[in-house]
Amino acid sequence: MMYGASSATMPSRTAGPQIRPLTAGDERAFELFFQRHWSTSVTLRANAKAAGLEDQGAPGQGTYYAAWEGATIVGAAAHYTNDVIVLEAPRALNQVVRGVFAASGRAVAAIQGPWPQVEAAVATLALKRDKMAGQAKMLSTLDLTKMMKPDVLKRGQVKVREAAAADIEALVPWYIAHHIENSGFTASSDAARDALQQQIDVRGLFVAETDRVVAMAGFEVWQSDVVKIGGVYTPPALKDKGSAAAAVVGALMAAQTHGVGRAIILCGKNDSAVQKAYRAIGFTSLSDYGVLRAPR
Repeated sequence: MMYGASSATMPSRTAGPQIRPLTAGDERAFELFFQRHWSTSVTLRANAKAAGLEDQGAPGQGTYYAAWEGATIVGAAAHYTNDVIVLEAPRALNQVVRGVFAASGRAVAAIQGPWPQVEAAVATLALKRDKMAGQAKMLSTLDLTKMMKPDVLKRGQVKVREAAAADIEALVPWYIAHHIENSGFTASSDAARDALQQQIDVRGLFVAETDRVVAMAGFEVWQSDVVKIGGVYTPPALKDKGSAAAAVVGALMAAQTHGVGRAIILCGKNDSAVQKAYRAIGFTSLSDYGVLRAPR
């Protein structure tokens, strides 16, 4: 872990954007900021809506800082109680990151956001980049009105349904494998069961099946207008058969019935097969996004 300062910074009084913490009452300006940067701020938005802008140290809460030009937010970052900094700061990144870091007094376990900004934040905080793990992923977006079904779904060769408690044991090794691929760290079987059960409880996990379960996909973030798809996994022996794409589309079709109109998804920059599958669904590549994690 890497530790930050304990004192909060004062609002900037120099020329340029004003830098100050966000508090209750700033929600409308924050929402307008999200709308302008919807694809890269879904995590910030979801956390702020779920736990509010006040930081009392509870799980899911964080210290929020923003750069303001008049009444308009032009950059933001949050430092959460799990020690993760999440940012979307196309303007005044250095000042915003320094401000939130100093105000929170927390360790930095990871930094998440648009990749160039993540790299810049690491440099701003003088963290040991060579000790951090993670790599840029391709962020792609989809207008759900333009979503296309994979052939295996259209032909009925694969069906998609909500996952149930009875699926958990079969999905545990998949969750662990995906967690290792995604973060570089392993997860215990108990942690995997808990995470899967939580997704099932909120109806946010889906499986594709033939005569057996062949793929899974779920929602990392679900907002009224946009979802972030995550946890997409197919065992190596079943890859390149359209099952994972079917699971993704099945999940998105469920979101669509609730009025969701847009989706984002991340995939490896060098995984051409997955990129091709997502393009076939209708996803359009947009930018590099990712997480850099400090050593445990």
